Amino acid sequence: MFLATIPTVIYLDSWGRKPVLISGAILMGICHFVVAGIIGQFKEQWDANTGSAAANSAGWAAVVFIWLFAISFGYSWGPT
Repeated sequence: MFLATIPTVIYLDSWGRKPVLISGAILMGICHFVVAGIIGQFKEQWDANTGSAAANSAGWAAVVFIWLFAISFGYSWGPT
């Protein structure tokens, strides 16, 4: 998140606050929906720790989208 914040702090005034906030909100919303869908689809398999290869891959995809959420917040809502 720290690395995502640096360019925004430097260029925020030239980019404008509104486009940065809107793009960050859209990306964070997409990340929320994807993670919610993954959790909803595979929640029974994760509790028992008997997940298939698809559940394992979905778990890693959820982790990636959580990191993308953090990066999206780090360049948009965080520094603004």
